[in-house]
Amino acid sequence: MIEILRKLSIGSHRHASEEELLRLADGEMRAWQARRLHRHLEQCWTCRSRHEQVQGAIRDFVEHRQRIVLPHLPLGNGRRDQLLKRLEELTLDNTQAWTARAAQFLRSAAASMMNPVFATVLIVIAAATAIVVVWQHNAPTVSANQLLDRAEVWDNSKTAVTRAGVVYQKVEIRTPSVTFDHSVYRDIEGRRRPRRGSASLQQAALQSAFNAGGVDWQRPLSAYDYRKWNAQLREKKDEVFSEQRGTLTLRTSTNTGEVQEESLTVRNADFHPVARRLVLRDVGEIDISEVSYDVLPWNAINVAELFEPEPPSPPLAAPLRRPLVPLPSLAALDQAELRARLALNDVGADTGEDISVARNRSSVTITGFVETEPRKREIDQALAGLPLVSSSVSTFEVRNQQLATVDQSQPSSIRQQDVVAQGSPLDTYLAARSVSPDQASQVSRDLLDDALEIDRQAMALDALEKRFPQAARNSLSPENTALLQQLFRRHLSALNQTIQKEQQLIGSYVDDSSSDNALTAANVSTADLVRVANENRQLSGELLAQGKDGQRSGALILADLGRSLLECERMAKSLGPNTN
Repeated sequence: MIEILRKLSIGSHRHASEEELLRLADGEMRAWQARRLHRHLEQCWTCRSRHEQVQGAIRDFVEHRQRIVLPHLPLGNGRRDQLLKRLEELTLDNTQAWTARAAQFLRSAAASMMNPVFATVLIVIAAATAIVVVWQHNAPTVSANQLLDRAEVWDNSKTAVTRAGVVYQKVEIRTPSVTFDHSVYRDIEGRRRPRRGSASLQQAALQSAFNAGGVDWQRPLSAYDYRKWNAQLREKKDEVFSEQRGTLTLRTSTNTGEVQEESLTVRNADFHPVARRLVLRDVGEIDISEVSYDVLPWNAINVAELFEPEPPSPPLAAPLRRPLVPLPSLAALDQAELRARLALNDVGADTGEDISVARNRSSVTITGFVETEPRKREIDQALAGLPLVSSSVSTFEVRNQQLATVDQSQPSSIRQQDVVAQGSPLDTYLAARSVSPDQASQVSRDLLDDALEIDRQAMALDALEKRFPQAARNSLSPENTALLQQLFRRHLSALNQTIQKEQQLIGSYVDDSSSDNALTAANVSTADLVRVANENRQLSGELLAQGKDGQRSGALILADLGRSLLECERMAKSLGPNTN
């Protein structure tokens, strides 16, 4: 059985042996084994070169024997007679009718089947084959925790490599719209840190999705990061299943958050992570698969370009060694993250802009894109001086140029459509009340701004709730708890102010009967608040949409909008005690 498994495991991760190459060249290998080895040769230059060398040696030997040796070998009388006799037998066999040969074969087979020993052997062979097939399809699997434990051991073990140097890992990232390669370099001994340059457009586009799925750009196949993401899920379903290609896959499904499903695939032999897959509710599938993994000597790469300068070693004459800098504690990282979020809130960068807060075992990194260079400097200055916090924010200059080109492609048709379009339900409603066009336009702009701000603040509160659930808040230090409450109160205050502003905006156009002093709702979650805020945004969009047949009147939409604002206000009041 072990020999069968060994033969089945020929793939892109193991080089072919000399025996396998010789059997392939001699045609002694079975068809399915030959196909697997041919697929390996298509991917592995080393084995392909060795295979060509074997074929060349055989070809040279045959040519040498044909031209030099064979003409000088005598053919003895006995061997000549045997050859002539064999040729005569072959001629007689070929002239025999095929029906006669078939009948003879069937008679011999029937006679053999009557033999109990032969029948028993056939039954044993068939049973063994069935057992192997069933075993292949039902191979025993490990639990989710065992898989992650062994994968982390492989990631962290220096015995996974055979020599000092730098790990070079190339992965392929596939999204619904683009496929590209990403190269990762990592110091085996952990002394040098990878240099973090400016984020590429591809990295920036995927940063939000990677943050939601707990994927580190520098370690996209990390089992540690997968466990960290998996552990913070409140509702999840873990499944481990094996595949015929010699891998095990842990798949996690969840009904909460942006990620609908995520999986980590490892090799059966050593639990080396080779693939990771994310399924996001809005974006779709993102596949990360390992293309190659190797250990390179330091002289094979540009160290200055790929890694930060190595800290100077202590002088030889120093009597004592410098102590290693320990990793920061979880409390210190929590404090760094919360202070960074407060600093972003001070400059209004935590809602409405493409800014993400990423955290690893040693620091907190702020990444994303903003519109202008002054805005980038403002955010950098707000984050400057915060311990364990670094900023990697860029601008949208290249993307803005592309968008400007697209916007200029159809200017005339858009303007012409605006001229002939009917007014929105709000315009019609305000015109009937003798509101001037300028004042109606200002009301439309203010209403849209308020609806979007309510939606952003609700999502910010929900993101804080998911980032720091009750279990995580219970482990925070008193100082970090105070920082979290301060951040929560800021978002809640901004939400309440915007709700009141929108209520005042539409107050003169909505019946007062929709507002009352009813008690606040009980057992309200931030997810409920997000749902009602989204409903308010959709009603505002319906009120401001261009008129069309079958559309509801402005009075009906405004009445529903007033009720949704009242529901938002009640939920916000219910969430207020959570800040204590």
